[in-house]
Order: sequence, then structure tokens, then C-alpha cells
Amino acid sequence: MIWIVSKALVTSEELVHRHQFIQEITQARVSPWSECNCKSNRWPYKSIGYYCCTSDKGEYGFFITAHMNLEVQPILQQVLSQKKALVVINSCAIQKSTKIGCARIVAEKSPRSEVFFAKQELSDSGYLMNYIENAGEFGFRSTVSERELFQHRRFGLVKAIRTVYEKVMLE
Repeated sequence: MIWIVSKALVTSEELVHRHQFIQEITQARVSPWSECNCKSNRWPYKSIGYYCCTSDKGEYGFFITAHMNLEVQPILQQVLSQKKALVVINSCAIQKSTKIGCARIVAEKSPRSEVFFAKQELSDSGYLMNYIENAGEFGFRSTVSERELFQHRRFGLVKAIRTVYEKVMLE
């Protein structure tokens, strides 16, 4: 599994804690973080920075923690190939149109892939939300879905993802 986290979401200390979190969830060796960039798909076309590491165990795929409306789609465009992948998008606010856009990107690049989104609740403003907060003992701000993933880690990474995250049907 390839783990991606937006530079905009973490401090260097939180990145260390997130690395430990990934090791505990996967029960596998995790590579050091590397810095990556991709070009934004919206004007102004600035660079989007993110960190990336790989865990040795589990299915091939991507676990992306980034801002949905600005970062996820360009990251998907850069990292996806034609290879079947398990794609997990762990974002706070997800608009329906953006969710559909991400699913289309995955379907076009790799039609046999599976896509999962962090479970969302409808907010008073009409957005689907999965708030990031300092709940738990992780040392970084986490979503409800990440905390539930940690609780279900004993079932194995893939089963825990399929239990905790919401599967999107690719059309």
C-alpha cells in the first residue's frame, strides 16, 4: 500500500506519528517518507506538495489523506496507473460532484480498481463531512474513519478498510 498525505495537513512531528500509525495498522515495515509534488488542475496551476511512503504488506493501492476539493484529483492523476488498485480517499469535506470526479479518474485509469471514501455525515451547511480532530492518542489530527481503521486493524488492513470506509461503485 502506498500512503500519501498532503503537506498542508501535517507538521514534521505529526508525520513521524503518522508513520508509526501506519506501522501499527499494517503490522509491516514502512518505508521512510519521501517528498513529492504534482501540478494543480485548477488556476493558478501551483504545485501541490505531499509525502509518500510504502508499507510492505497488503494489496497494491493508495491511501490518500488530502484536501478533497484541491488536492486529491491531481494526486490521483499523477499516481494511478492501469494496474488494479485499492484506492482509499481520506478527506474531510466531500462534495458529491468531486466524489464522482475522483471515481471517474480511477475508472478511466484503472477500471478494475476499487475506490473507498471516508464515511461522511451531512453537515448543517449541506456538505458531507468527516472532521479531522485531535481525538485519540495518535499524535496527529485524525478522521473518524482513521480512528475506526485503527480499532479494526486486527482484522488485517484490507478487511479493515472494507469495513470502515464507504465503497464507491465505478460506473
